Amino acid sequence: MSRLDQTFFMIHVDGAKAPTARHKTYERAILEAERLAKQEGKAVFVLRALTMVTSDTCFEHYRLKSDDDFADLIQRSLDESL
Repeated sequence: MSRLDQTFFMIHVDGAKAPTARHKTYERAILEAERLAKQEGKAVFVLRALTMVTSDTCFEHYRLKSDDDFADLIQRSLDESL
């Protein structure tokens, strides 16, 4: 497993099929989530790719240790997109 060099975000509408569109920034993903929430009248989740697994990588696990780690990831993403 390796960290993604180019992370991306996806939007999932509660009860809908699996997401397919990728968003390059958190801000674009949030805008799309807000649009879909209004359109569908359902909860919408913003998903972020954290790790990429390929057939030639070793299998180790990358896990967030706390909610603070997740908040730090989001803040870094916001900072990088500016």
